[in-house]
Amino acid sequence: MTLSVHEESDGSFTIEWDENDPVESVLNNWTEQDFIDAIVKKAEEALGKEKINAILLDQTYQQHLEVWPIGQSE
Repeated sequence: MTLSVHEESDGSFTIEWDENDPVESVLNNWTEQDFIDAIVKKAEEALGKEKINAILLDQTYQQHLEVWPIGQSE
């Protein structure tokens, strides 16, 4: 199984696989959310749910600051 993952300039990722490979072809019907769920599940198993939640909360907070810097009200 050979997946290729490329980070795009906008921060998104492109995942490529062999659509005709008997093993990899299972991914042909996956949605974007399926990939996200699988990655989060494995990350939780490797790092623990609390660590992943802390990372996600920090990212959400940082994204919030980009839109609403400290001192600026919504």
